[in-house]
Amino acid sequence: MTRFSKREMKLLRAAAGTSWERELDAALDRLFEHFQEWKRGGIDAFELSERIHRFHDGNARDLYKFYTGAKPPIAAGYGVARGWIGTADLPRELLEKLEPTIAFYREEELDDDEVNLSDET
Repeated sequence: MTRFSKREMKLLRAAAGTSWERELDAALDRLFEHFQEWKRGGIDAFELSERIHRFHDGNARDLYKFYTGAKPPIAAGYGVARGWIGTADLPRELLEKLEPTIAFYREEELDDDEVNLSDET
């Protein structure tokens, strides 16, 4: 089991928070597109309401559960693997400790691409 110093844990908590915020920002951008579609008359208010509901009960809830439930090294490693956190944002020594987690989530991402899962909001 990898051990992290108090300083490293502080960095990991900050990185996990940054990852969560950036991923949520991206999800909200996708939701915003539905608002724009509604304004253009492409969907009605009921459909927009349904999409908001699906976002709240789906993507937003999944992000909340992951980031509040995962330990900071897991969430930070996930963030690096998914590109929400840049490798320049963390010290090299810390990235080395996170490498197994980063590799796991990069491999998982490849598996997801092969299945071609959709992320509907």
